[in-house]
Amino acid sequence: MKMWRAAFGAPLFVPVPIPQGPLDGAHSVIADRSMQAIADSRWYCVKAKPGQDQIAISHLRRQQFEIYYPRISVERFKAGKVVRESVPLFPSYVLVRFALQVSTWRSINGTRGVLRLLSFNENGQPSAIPPGQIEQLQQAEKSGKLFVSEILRLRRGDRIRMKFGASVDQMGEVLRTRGERVEFLLRLFGRTVRCIAPQHALELVGPRAKQHQRISAAALSPKHDRMAEAV
Repeated sequence: MKMWRAAFGAPLFVPVPIPQGPLDGAHSVIADRSMQAIADSRWYCVKAKPGQDQIAISHLRRQQFEIYYPRISVERFKAGKVVRESVPLFPSYVLVRFALQVSTWRSINGTRGVLRLLSFNENGQPSAIPPGQIEQLQQAEKSGKLFVSEILRLRRGDRIRMKFGASVDQMGEVLRTRGERVEFLLRLFGRTVRCIAPQHALELVGPRAKQHQRISAAALSPKHDRMAEAV
C-alpha cells in the first residue's frame, strides 16, 4: 500500500463497505446468476464480413464478449531470406464465448463487421464447439506449437507426431497431402487408422526434420541476415 501511495498519491484499491440488510439476498441472486452464466458459456464461431475481422473483434469486445482469434507462425522465404510471420489461423473467422440466449446471439449477428454465427441446426441456432477443443488450441498457441513451414512441406512417407488434440504425441506416417490437409496413418488401440489433419497439427520427426532445423536455425541467425544484406 505504501508503494502505491508513493507512486500515485493514493491507494489503487479502496475498500468498499458491503451493504447489509434486505438487499443481501438480491446481491446473492445476481452473483449466482452471473456464475451460472459463466458456467453455461460455450465457444461459438463467427463468420466476419470480407476484410472486416478486426472491426468485428473490436465491436464484439466493446460488448464485453470473450474473443479468441488464434494466430499461427509461418516460416517462409521472403526477399531471399527465411522469415517467420504471425498470421491468422482461421482468416475471416472469430471465436466468441457466451451463454446461449436468443437475445445474445442475435446481438452478435447484428454487430458491425459480423456476417453471422455459424449454425448447422435447422432452427438456425448457433452450433457450439465441442468442450475442450478451443482450450487445447489456446494451449498449443501459448506453447508455440502452432507453427508450419512453407519451406519444408510434408510428403509421402514422412514420420510425423501429433502436436495436440485427442491423439497428442501419437506417431504416424504421411500417405499424401492436399494443400494444407494431410492424410496419414496412425496407430491407435492396437490398429492402424487412416486420419486427416491440417499440416500445423503435425510435427515432422526423423532425419529430415533435424536437417531442416539446422538449415532454419542458420537462415534465421543474425549472422545470416548480415551476410544477406552484404550480398
